[in-house]
Amino acid sequence: MPAFQAAYGTDTNTTSWIASVFQFGCAASAFCFGYLADIIGRKYSIVFAGTTFAIGGALQAGSQSLGMLITGRVISGIAIGAASTCVPLYLAETAPADIRGAITTIYQLMITIGILVAGIINAIIISSPLQTNDDGWRLALGLQVVPAVVLVILMFAIPFSPRWLCQKGRHDEGLATIAKLRGLPVSDSAVIEEYALIREGFEFESSLGEASWGEVLSGSNGKRVFIGVINQALQQLTGINVITYFQPQLYKIMGFGDVLANQVLPVVFDFANFIFTFIGMFGVDKYGRKTLLAVGGVVMSIGLALTYGFAKAVSNGAASGIAVIAYIGIIVFDLGFSSTWGPVVWSYQAEIFPMRVRAKGVALSTMSNWLVGAIITWAEPHLVSALNLDVYTIYLSFCIIGVPWAFFCVPETRGKTLEELGEVFGDKVAHHSEGLTDVKTKSP
Repeated sequence: MPAFQAAYGTDTNTTSWIASVFQFGCAASAFCFGYLADIIGRKYSIVFAGTTFAIGGALQAGSQSLGMLITGRVISGIAIGAASTCVPLYLAETAPADIRGAITTIYQLMITIGILVAGIINAIIISSPLQTNDDGWRLALGLQVVPAVVLVILMFAIPFSPRWLCQKGRHDEGLATIAKLRGLPVSDSAVIEEYALIREGFEFESSLGEASWGEVLSGSNGKRVFIGVINQALQQLTGINVITYFQPQLYKIMGFGDVLANQVLPVVFDFANFIFTFIGMFGVDKYGRKTLLAVGGVVMSIGLALTYGFAKAVSNGAASGIAVIAYIGIIVFDLGFSSTWGPVVWSYQAEIFPMRVRAKGVALSTMSNWLVGAIITWAEPHLVSALNLDVYTIYLSFCIIGVPWAFFCVPETRGKTLEELGEVFGDKVAHHSEGLTDVKTKSP
């Protein structure tokens, strides 16, 4: 917005820091909640995230200097780092195995809803007189406080994670929570057997002693961390956040006018982002994590190749009409990302770790996402200045790399309980002596 640019500048260095400090805050917070999620629980960690995000949003909306704005961005980043660690963790620990993938991808769906709403609000403000004064950008930043407050209020109606309750020895509460989540009575055999599996798995893990960071990074856990970290790094290296943050600049390079570049095309992209996420939600438990990631890498590669090739042609003097094909490439890329690498990576990292190291493992994977994202976001304005459209060949290369990585290096986890996943990674696991009954959600 012109008023925001007038207040804080448009030089490359300022733009880089305003965009990236948020993600640096996310990375630091994600690591810290590897400890705190086990101490205060997933539920209260999410409450902390909502409260902190509201504070950060208020500081940004009321900022009187660049330092105050950046402080607000960092505080909001701390909030999102906590949320991005604990929300997928909570969803994975409360969902039945047969629909766990779909449930945990809800996290990504909510992100896309937020991006879409923010994009619509931004487009409305840009098209109004508010864009010419500080009220416009202050309103846009201040509105983010609203969902944060709603989150905090609603969290008090949500139960604790049953696996965290088991970890704390609160077994009666854990059993009652499983019953509530499944819509079954506490005395139901499926509820009793599911909680027995959770308890046996935790007691077996506890017999091995307290989990250290050395244990998290070695053996089969080290393999899990490596996969989680690479998955999250590759998610960022596809260029998704760069495209999302800097859409108007890209569209102007393609030759689109101000209204299309600043208002119409970003909202269309954000809406497609939201819709395509449903494909991943419904496909992750049907086709599996590995398949979706591999197919998604192919689709993203095709999309970025189209975008780069035709946008480059326009910049070299080709007919401006072919810019439409470059934009179609962006939508194809979004189809590949939003239906696969967007939701599946978050779902996968939340389910692969044993209970005793789960929070730490998820935290390290999440930190990778935000740290790589922060570096890319900081570097993007500088790279564009130096390479122009050629910067997108970097992201295309990583989309291509993601295909063999997913196919050969990502073990499939579909349909298994969190406790059974140890077998996938070669762990010794406890087995319920009487066998287990599949736990299904109650029919409506």
